[in-house]
Amino acid sequence: MCRFIDNKMYIKNFIRRLLILTKIDLTKNIKYDRLSQIILKQFSSKLTRNAIDIGSHDGDFLNLFLKYSPDGVHMAFEPLPHKYEIINKRYSNLCEVYPYALSNYVGESEFCFVKNAEAYSGLKPRRYDVKKPLVEKIKVDVRTIDSMKIKHRVDFIKIDV
Repeated sequence: MCRFIDNKMYIKNFIRRLLILTKIDLTKNIKYDRLSQIILKQFSSKLTRNAIDIGSHDGDFLNLFLKYSPDGVHMAFEPLPHKYEIINKRYSNLCEVYPYALSNYVGESEFCFVKNAEAYSGLKPRRYDVKKPLVEKIKVDVRTIDSMKIKHRVDFIKIDV
């Protein structure tokens, strides 16, 4: 089963990269990713730009940060426990990874985990772009960006929440 998921993810990512490369914007998300890559290429003209990825999800932006600014200090925030575990395993030796949702307070909160459209998950319910969203309320730790006491310069913040 795990190998099937890995293969499915590989194929999905390959098709996504191909669509971005050929500038075929089949979805708003693909267009967003393509334009984001253009911005990051321009932004990362120096190898030591530092970036924060809020809502890291699958690590697509972490990959770009590491590609275009490999000597920078990068931070990732992902509150979904299973996504955090993957991000932490994959990137903890390359950047700082935290299992927090970011908001305007420090504490704990209910988080709407949309099981059949994970990218729509968040602190507040919203309109989901699926016919029958399967929403599970989970508890997550919440921090403010100031509470993280970041000691390095921050050049770029990606917020996808």
